[in-house]
Amino acid sequence: STSAFNVPLSFRLSGQLDVTALKAAINAVLRRHAPLRTSLITVDGRAQQVIESELTVRTAVVDLRLLNASESKKEADRWIAREITTPFDLASSPLLRSLLLRTADAEHQLLLTMHHIATDGWSLALLSDEISEAYRKLIRGEEASFTGLPLQYADFARWQAGWQRGPDAAAQLRYWQRQLANLQVAELATDRPRTTLQSFRPGRHSTRLPLGVTGLLKRVGRAEGATAYMTLLAALAVLLQRHTGSDDIVIGSPAAARTRPELEGLVGLFINNLVLRTDLSGRPTFRELLRRVRDVALEAFANQELPYEQVLEALQPERTLARNSLFQVLFNLYNFADAQLDLPGLTSTTVATPPPGSLFDLTVYARECDQRLELEIVYNADLFDGRRMSELLSQLATLIGQAVADPDRTVDSYSLVTPRARRILPNPREPLFGGWSTSVDRAFMEQARQAPDRLALRDEHQTWTYAELDGYSRHCSGWLRAAGIGPQDVVAIYAPRSAALVVSLLSVLKAGAAFLILDPVNPIDRLREQLTTAGARALIACDAAEAQALLSTSDGTLKTPLLLIPSGRPSHGADPLARPAPARTGRSRILSSGTGRPSDSPARISSVCSRGWRTIRCCATSSRRCGWAPPCASRAQSSSVTRGPCCDGCGRRPSRSYT
Repeated sequence: STSAFNVPLSFRLSGQLDVTALKAAINAVLRRHAPLRTSLITVDGRAQQVIESELTVRTAVVDLRLLNASESKKEADRWIAREITTPFDLASSPLLRSLLLRTADAEHQLLLTMHHIATDGWSLALLSDEISEAYRKLIRGEEASFTGLPLQYADFARWQAGWQRGPDAAAQLRYWQRQLANLQVAELATDRPRTTLQSFRPGRHSTRLPLGVTGLLKRVGRAEGATAYMTLLAALAVLLQRHTGSDDIVIGSPAAARTRPELEGLVGLFINNLVLRTDLSGRPTFRELLRRVRDVALEAFANQELPYEQVLEALQPERTLARNSLFQVLFNLYNFADAQLDLPGLTSTTVATPPPGSLFDLTVYARECDQRLELEIVYNADLFDGRRMSELLSQLATLIGQAVADPDRTVDSYSLVTPRARRILPNPREPLFGGWSTSVDRAFMEQARQAPDRLALRDEHQTWTYAELDGYSRHCSGWLRAAGIGPQDVVAIYAPRSAALVVSLLSVLKAGAAFLILDPVNPIDRLREQLTTAGARALIACDAAEAQALLSTSDGTLKTPLLLIPSGRPSHGADPLARPAPARTGRSRILSSGTGRPSDSPARISSVCSRGWRTIRCCATSSRRCGWAPPCASRAQSSSVTRGPCCDGCGRRPSRSYT
């Protein structure tokens, strides 16, 4: 019921096309390969395949010649999008659909869509070659016949079932059990909570490595007996280590699994996902890491014939419908021939189509084009924001450039600051501003006194002036003081990225207390553990039901006082006087973004001021707008919220994105 497993293949054809011959050529290939004529039905609760001996695929022809160029393109894009996002019914064959768009008298676009259960990347080149061969014979008046295949996919399936009961399969299973023992998969932090049922809505970004970097990459790999695939895999592992904080990095990668010559001419799903586990501990140089990755990859591909499903069955990892069990990031280097149509009298161009779905959290594709490596990421757009994923791809390209230029540096010394980020970030070599001698809340109140009507904060729903933000945060800090909160106390904040979060932080600081940001994406048990570890004496939240669930004891009473701050603009009531606490007494407690657990070394508020000052300075004019939205409960968030409101600018809360 999902189109995520659709595999589209599209060509733009220029010249005089014999539509009848093209239709017949497609059907000749359909008759040749049984997987395309296969359906799956349920018999007594078990799936059973049915192969049709005779079957015809109908090519839908859509004539767009009456439309102007702009309208024709829009209509063609609409037809293509609808076709590739239409799911297959696996109980009905064929598992191949054909659409032909006629955009001009001598211009066509052909779209072939298949289900992944019947094809793979290798098969696409076979299909295009055989369609071309059949078309050439048909326009010459010959029969569209082929030389016989040595076996069919069903023969391979029977052989594989027997092989899995033999000693070679048992040896490969022992390898995977050793290699993946005690596996704990480190995940990328998501921009939105993961749903209980995996979604597949895709996003995509791509970039090309410079010609010089591509050459260096190959040279460094050859020096260590490694391929470009292994070198790229090593760089991706470094990137994931930096983003997850884990030295145990697991990346999935497909293997063609056509280990016998007689399988090379078959259309079908042969690929097998391998789980590549790399140890990045000990601060290795990139060269040392490349050797580790090379050894892991060689061993994995030597054991590629055991199906991934059998590895899962043996390991018995925790299974969930929300994610893949053993890895969430896949790397795929296209090292087979591109699919091309070679039709007499026609110029054929392969057309890239948008991905119908993202089967993993993140997939990194690599291919060589015009002697340059092209990198593409396809990601789950329900989990990640496009701007963040675009920056992640730029970070990978930046990391690759440094690693191949100087592979003898330790991998933790490479910078992830991209050229785009460098234009935004302040220069860390500049000395800190020596005049900063106050706390965040004092600096904010001074700015509110100087420019009360100036815009201080904007989020999706509202704007706040300095006077409004100052008044409401003083109102809330007065409530905290009345509840007995003071210096050295910890106040937990449970709020999404919103203006309410900024109000909460300022309120706690004005009360002289420390703050503990609880990330709503974490499980409730972890949040309760953090509350206990920090010894929080109060909780500020936006949602009463969620806060009560977090604080309630078995008898329904609340463990700590609860202050609810509405996500919308509040109605101001009494405004208790709240004097700012001395800078020396305030401390901010911030969660580790890598582990989600409280940091062992809280930072003084004055330290937050100095860490944030580099970025505060860059937005110290009224014309600047400073975005802040790193992950909740990160160190970056505590300082980033001070960038705009503590200076002569505006803090803008982007919608679930990184700036």
